[in-house]
Amino acid sequence: MKNKKTFVKPLIWICLTIALIVIGGLFIGNQLAPYESGYGLDAVEAFHSLPENSVDVIVYGSSHAWKDIDTRVIRDKWGISAYNYGCNWQSINTTQLFLEDSFATQSPKVVCIDTYKVHNILRDTDMDGQIYYTRKLPSSDAKSRYLKQCFGSDIERYASYYFPLIMFHDNWDLVGEKEPIPRDPQHFVDTCGYMDSDKVVPCERPDYENFPQDVLGEDSKQVLDEMIATCKANGAEVILFTAPFTTPLCYDYCFGYDMAVYAAERGVKYINMFELADEIGIDWQNDFRDIDHLNDKGAAKAADYLGRYIKENFDI
Repeated sequence: MKNKKTFVKPLIWICLTIALIVIGGLFIGNQLAPYESGYGLDAVEAFHSLPENSVDVIVYGSSHAWKDIDTRVIRDKWGISAYNYGCNWQSINTTQLFLEDSFATQSPKVVCIDTYKVHNILRDTDMDGQIYYTRKLPSSDAKSRYLKQCFGSDIERYASYYFPLIMFHDNWDLVGEKEPIPRDPQHFVDTCGYMDSDKVVPCERPDYENFPQDVLGEDSKQVLDEMIATCKANGAEVILFTAPFTTPLCYDYCFGYDMAVYAAERGVKYINMFELADEIGIDWQNDFRDIDHLNDKGAAKAADYLGRYIKENFDI
């Protein structure tokens, strides 16, 4: 009996030590995570707090969706329940994961997919901010497939996903440089998922009529085809859209012409907001929060246009 007690006590201490190391590693890893990735965690948590089948229109995509479409306007002005399930930095296969995740709890009648990063597919890569915040998405076949796309069979990359201290240890130098961002999932519930900002940064109207056009790759078409198939299988109509921006460096990736051709071939809608900027009422001096994204005034105008378009073209 004495030997048994002697064995149990060290075992308990060993288990407690291991638990503390794991918890401490997770905590420190989260503290070192990419700046603003906490917003993504909040956005996912907020979406999953919604009542099931409570949203008729969902917006997906990168920050050019998340910060450019104020879904509250679609709800309040056009009487259509809407939610913005976009997030920062999203490559098109990250957007695909968000789309597939949403159909587990919602049955939208219309989905609006941002095309800003349609050329970019995460493959064979290390952990980054957008992969990091997918940790909040529940386990699914879609998530497993996505992580395999990103990480391949690299065990260290998977370890960095679940224990981010491994990946983000180089971020020690960044700690304290920026104020920590308070976590608040309820904020996104209140804004219908939209990332709000009333900041005003005057911008110049870009010469978008003469943007150099790039060719939409076959890999990108395949991902879009899969997303459209998912939507159709779930009874949802599809709108592809490109929100306006002014960054000169972004002009290298313009697919307005190819997107219009692609959408027509697939029988879905494509809205190029550059071409519609005057009709939407974009004020380049007052409607941007930075050179890439609309502010609250601009995002309300873009959402108003989308809401009207949906009301006039779909049976909701």
